[in-house]
Amino acid sequence: ISCYGVSHFGVCCAYIVKILTPVGAFVRPCQLYGALICPFGQQYGIVVHTSCFGFVYVMQNKIKEGYRVFTVGEMGIANTTASACILGTFNRWNAVEVTGRGTNISDARLLHKIEMVQKALDVNQPDPADGLDVLSKVGGFEFGCMAGVMLGAAANHCLTIIDGFNSTASAFIAKALSEESVQYLMASHLSLEQAHRKSLKAIGLTEYIDLDIRLGEAVGASIQKKILDMALAVYKDGADKRTGVAE
Repeated sequence: ISCYGVSHFGVCCAYIVKILTPVGAFVRPCQLYGALICPFGQQYGIVVHTSCFGFVYVMQNKIKEGYRVFTVGEMGIANTTASACILGTFNRWNAVEVTGRGTNISDARLLHKIEMVQKALDVNQPDPADGLDVLSKVGGFEFGCMAGVMLGAAANHCLTIIDGFNSTASAFIAKALSEESVQYLMASHLSLEQAHRKSLKAIGLTEYIDLDIRLGEAVGASIQKKILDMALAVYKDGADKRTGVAE
């Protein structure tokens, strides 16, 4: 399913691509290579440092090209399982408190998902004081990449608009690596995942829109980017009328 979805970015069939044109943005899909994750419930260590710091370097190049506002999202399957582990670790929530239905799974699958999240937390014991430890034990490459975008943007005083549940989990990784990075983050939409609102509150952010959707792909973040454009247009228009200078 993931391969099918990614293949449609190029032919403008994915939801996010349909939204990008009217909001004046574009998508840059990234295929990530390497071992992504081992089965939950097994003790493992995975080198994901390069995914995070590699994207800090990517951001440096994009900022040199003149970009100042970035949105993050992901296209994948089962990401909310890892997100639940990440958010559970940083906030000391158990699996019942943090695990949601993801792609609207059944009650039976939800119970199994809760069991797997709790088992992953119990077996791997990620350290909430060490962002890279959490990333390597219960995260994955995509979370490292999104955290790298946030860190690279923040290091250059640029804004990142986060999307839903998964990118919020990445924001906690970024915060663990650099507390100041949160000052350069903006939330967008509220995910249907049951722990999203309290996760945003825990990191000091508030959602702006509630679309009742279960999408990643930076859909909510792209809509929020357009709202930000409109807010800035109103502000600049008022500044022009008061002082003659838009600052």
